[in-house]
Amino acid sequence: MFELPRFGPDGKPLERDRWASNTTFVVAAIGAAIGVGNLWRFPYLVYKWGGAIFFIPYLLCLFLLGLPMMMLEFSLGQVLQKGNIAVWEKLHPRLQGIGLASTLASYLITFYYNVIIAWALVYLCASFINPLPWSVQNTTNAMQTSGKCAELHITEEFFYKDILHVYDDECVKYNSSTTMGEGTEFQWQVWLASMVVWAICFICVFKGVELSSKIVWITVPLPLVFVFIMVMNALTLNNSDYGFRMYLKGEENGVAPDVIENLSDAGMWSEACAQIFFSLGVCMGIMVSYASHNPVNVDIVKNSFTVAGCNSSFSFLAGFSVFGTVGYLNGLNSKVADKTSSIGLAFIAYPAAIETLPGANFWTFLLATTLFALGIDSAFAIVEATCTVIKDTAWGSKFSKPAMSGILCGFGAVCSTVFCFNWGFTYFDIVDHYLNVYLILLMGIFQSVACGWVHCFEDSYAKSKISTLILIVGYWAMLVPLAWLAYFAFPNDSWTAIPIFWGWFFLCALVSMLVGMFVSKLSFKVWYEEVFFYGVKPISEHMCGLAKPALKPFVKIVFEYWWCMSIKFVFPWAIWWLIIMTIKKDSTQLYGDYNIGW
Repeated sequence: MFELPRFGPDGKPLERDRWASNTTFVVAAIGAAIGVGNLWRFPYLVYKWGGAIFFIPYLLCLFLLGLPMMMLEFSLGQVLQKGNIAVWEKLHPRLQGIGLASTLASYLITFYYNVIIAWALVYLCASFINPLPWSVQNTTNAMQTSGKCAELHITEEFFYKDILHVYDDECVKYNSSTTMGEGTEFQWQVWLASMVVWAICFICVFKGVELSSKIVWITVPLPLVFVFIMVMNALTLNNSDYGFRMYLKGEENGVAPDVIENLSDAGMWSEACAQIFFSLGVCMGIMVSYASHNPVNVDIVKNSFTVAGCNSSFSFLAGFSVFGTVGYLNGLNSKVADKTSSIGLAFIAYPAAIETLPGANFWTFLLATTLFALGIDSAFAIVEATCTVIKDTAWGSKFSKPAMSGILCGFGAVCSTVFCFNWGFTYFDIVDHYLNVYLILLMGIFQSVACGWVHCFEDSYAKSKISTLILIVGYWAMLVPLAWLAYFAFPNDSWTAIPIFWGWFFLCALVSMLVGMFVSKLSFKVWYEEVFFYGVKPISEHMCGLAKPALKPFVKIVFEYWWCMSIKFVFPWAIWWLIIMTIKKDSTQLYGDYNIGW
């Protein structure tokens, strides 16, 4: 089904589109990685887990999980010059399902992700209304906080009632907890905005990276400039220092968090891992497809560090904008000052603060444009990646790029309609949780297994059959059941499974080495490179060979050990642990307290 064509319909060799320059590729990859989560999720996690101490697990996860996986995806796409299905098929014919599943999952994400961008467009349109729809001039109570629905702040009423129709005209909330809900209302404003978002996605991708190379120079720097302006504004707000202390110290009402308690909490580590994983945009096919449009000799290591560094730096900078505003709202004793993350922050708390400022319409325009720009880069990157994958197939190459882009965007626009009803918000939350957490994380494990355990297996097996099997069986036979036992059989002492696993693994590695050296008569160097790190060692050597300037011998050894160890052994362990933790949490209580029917 996915036979790779070497020649086009005219019999000439197929030419691959190229980025305008390596710098343009880096900018595009940064745009694909940075999304709305960098603005509304990362700062909240820093505050939630005690401020700056959150950077301990965050940076460890960045260097042991996110960065190595990004390098792997850049390498595969750039070396093989193919999209996300073809590269895995090249490694092994039976691995193409990995690319198919991750590409399909990321494309499905756009169905509801583009609706979130549509919400930003609705606010963008609202910024031209004076006074703003959530202005105090439209309140009806003495405190000037509520409109028609007394129990809702006016910004909540505008978002949940007027836009999403989660509340009806009688201010009764749509019931998704005890029943599947009653009644259906169509969000026509959101639907129209989502159609515009899909039309923009089509415009961005229908000519491939030739046009994308120009667009990213607008959509990527724009939110950075706007966030910087928002940070400068936050510095001038009354009580913003209180918000900064919340952000960097985790303080609340002057009380500092318990550092040791937070560091020993498994939830902190799992959320740091998840944040790194999703904010970098890995295991979704985007980075593989983007890198496939690079020349084969580009410095992969440098590009990866640049993209990951810019992604994290933007998140850190955005936190000052967020918590400067949160501190300001606390100073006003605002009813929505506790909305410090996700949708509540972007569409409720922020607009509430903006409405009290001079030039409220301007700040609303700035916020909405920032959210739109952050989202649209990731959205059209996913569509571009999906289009690249299809075009790399024998049947997909028969379609022109505009035709394929039109089909994908048209079908996506139709599917987004599902999320434009009053029950669409519930459906979006549930689909996002199960699709993002389970499927994308599983794809990450499969990618790691494909490169570290399937790729070059025959070569390692030929070198030392027993040594190779000891390593494989020892690692996986302990990893898979131990996580289940840790969180379901011994939930209060689950942390003890970590030293048990790694102690067992190093024992298995030692036995494998001894068998390889004394039974199979391998030198330590051969065992280390062709048995212990089989599969990943050739990839790391290729990356080192492209580094400019060339890596010094000692640096090369350290880099290869770090990267190979991270991809082959650390990544599957960490992501599998995270999946089991999530299963445990979801089995204890249904996600979001929604009715089981959802």
